[in-house]
Amino acid sequence: MKQIILTFSVLLLTMLTYAQKNIQISTQEELLAAIKTMNASPDDDYALIIQPGVYWLDDPDDPTERTSNGGTPFAQTIHCRNIRITGTDPNAENTVLAVNRGQTHGAIGNFTMFLFRCKSIYTENITYGNYCNVDLDYKRNPSLSRKKRAEAIVQAQLAVCAGTDSVVAKNCRFISRLNLCNFSGARNAVFENCHLECTDDALSEGLYHQCHLVFYSSKPFYSTSRGATFDDCDIEIMTQGTQYFTKVPGPIHLKNVRFHCNHKIQLAWCKENHPELCSAENITLNGKAVQIDSTPYTPIPQIHEIVGSKKVEDGYVYEFDAYKPFDTNKYSWQPDPSREAWYWGTAPDGAEGHQGLVQAQRGARIRITPENPKINNITSARLTIAPCKSAGQGFGSATGQYMDICVAMDNQTLSGYGLRLERTPDYDHAVVASIIEYKNGETKALTKGEKCELYLTECKIRVTISSGVLTAVIQHGSKKQTLSCRIALNKLGTGFMLQHTGTVGTGASILKQIEVR
Repeated sequence: MKQIILTFSVLLLTMLTYAQKNIQISTQEELLAAIKTMNASPDDDYALIIQPGVYWLDDPDDPTERTSNGGTPFAQTIHCRNIRITGTDPNAENTVLAVNRGQTHGAIGNFTMFLFRCKSIYTENITYGNYCNVDLDYKRNPSLSRKKRAEAIVQAQLAVCAGTDSVVAKNCRFISRLNLCNFSGARNAVFENCHLECTDDALSEGLYHQCHLVFYSSKPFYSTSRGATFDDCDIEIMTQGTQYFTKVPGPIHLKNVRFHCNHKIQLAWCKENHPELCSAENITLNGKAVQIDSTPYTPIPQIHEIVGSKKVEDGYVYEFDAYKPFDTNKYSWQPDPSREAWYWGTAPDGAEGHQGLVQAQRGARIRITPENPKINNITSARLTIAPCKSAGQGFGSATGQYMDICVAMDNQTLSGYGLRLERTPDYDHAVVASIIEYKNGETKALTKGEKCELYLTECKIRVTISSGVLTAVIQHGSKKQTLSCRIALNKLGTGFMLQHTGTVGTGASILKQIEVR
């Protein structure tokens, strides 16, 4: 702790002493012009001194989706040697830098307000807000307030750093939710007297001193390879069940931290617990001393089988590969034929503790074809699945990410019928279920998409064709959802296909059981 605070003092001294060109900002046009000026002379040092107001870094009313050739779309890039961004009003709520776009809502990709290409950054008295998922409530002048772009919580980011040695933020507010990115990528970062609101995969590594944080989800960090320290902070918990800190084990240090929660909550470092990486001193929950769960983590079993391709067993031909369906062509990913598409093993988060077939790359596909179709024609399939996503959203984002479960499928022409579970921009805690038809690799929905909140571990799915009707039953616990649709009997094939176009890792799903008949 002493070493980190010393680092903070050195960083602050550095930021206060370099020579700089001061630019006064009182209008949005002046701010955008200043950014152009800085980018034109990247070897200089600048200070932006900003009067109270709401400054949009990207036109919030422009209907055009922001894209970046499959990468991260940024509202603005700031390229200079060192930069200070300071609000003249000590109330950070009164000086707002704003955008309102996120993944699938105004952008394709995790839309981000700033890309900083600066050696060092100092900022004070500023609100950095992505109002895609959060209302902008500007009390100083309510006419400048603005409603959130969408109800669904999507990836909407603030600031990413490239080649940045140090960041110091004092008396600032960071508002977004998912993937907050409060100057992520900086080698050293200090946040003092700041307010931060976030869900999963949100916070940047560094020192948080006398900060106020609101956790809306259970894992505010993806990882903390360089460590994160909270000193004399207040943390409000909105999570249900267990509040973790990281998805992937990493060092977290808490000292004089006060947790606040209006319901029963358990505190833990990480699901894959490595308490030796973490420390806690003088921690309270609602004013009472509390311990962070330090139960030793039991290592997950090693993968015992890699699933290969053109395997024949029990009268069926099993094919495991990766394939990019036609309806994902607008998204820039490609399967890698040199790598396995599936493996037998475990997966994290909502699938923890379960074992089965797991996607090793995007586009993972399974095809099962009878050697003798007259004997083993497949018209029914039953599956038990453990999704890694634990809130019911099923997949990493609404970018053509879905799973199709098809029966009576012609696996050569890719023609047949099945159930699709897809993440769409409409929901962040549910998938959309529909019955689809494949025809020579092209797909169309035969039923209107239905909100489905049952794609949770363990989810049991049955897809059956009988008497010209395809019926799909999705079940979690005692709750069931049924879809059905009449289909053309003269178009039936004989095989089974499962197509997964979601991302892997924390976006994967474990296939615990597959039965066909």
